Amino acid sequence: MNLSKSKSIILIILLILSSVGVVKGQDIKLKNDKIFLENNYILNYKKSDFGGKFQVYTIDQNEEILFINLQEVPDKFKSYWKFYFPKQNKYFYKGIIDSFKKELKLLFEDKVIDKDGKVNESNLDSYITKYNEL
Repeated sequence: MNLSKSKSIILIILLILSSVGVVKGQDIKLKNDKIFLENNYILNYKKSDFGGKFQVYTIDQNEEILFINLQEVPDKFKSYWKFYFPKQNKYFYKGIIDSFKKELKLLFEDKVIDKDGKVNESNLDSYITKYNEL
């Protein structure tokens, strides 16, 4: 293999690795009912019911884009977190979550919610397939 070809391959590998690091390294902050992505204020949120509910809203129109709440599922004899996207009328369930912040980070990393706070419906469908536990 000649030198310029190996330089090209190394450059391509470095570009791929650096783009993966950008996606995985996204910084999410929740502060004063605001969600920041990479220090940019992109969404609002509200926690209620002693942490049993978490709602995410757009900044401009105060439109709810995500509603997360803890629900009893009688036939499963277990509680699950329901993630509901009202505009798309889609939802999924997860048994255990570490924190709302980590769940939001996953949604950003899988491009379900973009940097402008918009929901990508096709990525949401893939996400539901990937993470739904019921």
